[in-house]
Amino acid sequence: MEIEVTPEAAAWFDENVGIPVDQKDAGVRFKTMIYASSPVNPGFGLAIEPNSPKNPVAQYTTDQGLLFFIEESDEWFFEGHDLRVEFDAEKEEPKYIYLKDGVAIN
Repeated sequence: MEIEVTPEAAAWFDENVGIPVDQKDAGVRFKTMIYASSPVNPGFGLAIEPNSPKNPVAQYTTDQGLLFFIEESDEWFFEGHDLRVEFDAEKEEPKYIYLKDGVAIN
């Protein structure tokens, strides 16, 4: 499993998520949320949480040092998919793209 975050999406997270500056290795955690929707796991979606990794199965650090990660306890949600996070300029929010063998799942 891999995570990729575009620079535009990373800038949105940096501006809009309260990442604790006093916490070592703090970043953005992508975690499972019930009563949501996703193309890979109906009934579940993604939530975000500022936190520090404990047992990450995937992580991505931007050139500016912003950390994104997924914990081992949420690996089941992805069912072998990679996560690409882009910025949707029209909606002014992140857009989550799930990839299986490099192909986007809708």
